[in-house]
Amino acid sequence: MIGHNRIDWANRIGFPAYWIVPSSQGQGIMTACCRAVIDHAFRELKVSRVIVAVATSNLRAQKIPERLGFTKISTLKKAEWLYDHHVDHYIYSLAAPKF
Repeated sequence: MIGHNRIDWANRIGFPAYWIVPSSQGQGIMTACCRAVIDHAFRELKVSRVIVAVATSNLRAQKIPERLGFTKISTLKKAEWLYDHHVDHYIYSLAAPKF
């Protein structure tokens, strides 16, 4: 599953999120999907920046924005209530390329 949780049209920022079943992890599927969604956001939706939030304990999910050239810009404490506890998120940012 991948899609934009929201798009801040006033500031032209996309906020995609992704999740993949464990049996399909490690095959490059989600990296390819993220690349396509991000490319679409820049080329078709004309966003100027894409922001991704990833749980600090989710090492596999962190590798995706790192592979795609994102920069880790901050840590958001208690960003999400997950199951029965709060988790922190790393925030990654990628500016639109010059086309």
